[in-house]
Amino acid sequence: MNADPSVSAWLPAIARFKPLHHFRQRRRARIDDVEIPEKIDDAESPETTIDRMS
Repeated sequence: MNADPSVSAWLPAIARFKPLHHFRQRRRARIDDVEIPEKIDDAESPETTIDRMS
């Protein structure tokens, strides 16, 4: 039995894409779960520093 050339080209591409897709989805889910605080630190803003210095 001879396989169709287009199918034999498809199969390695699908086999390569499936794990890549899986790991990309896992990474995206992990990044989406991280909570970012609105204010990272209590340092004054550059504008406040300039106002205070003048």
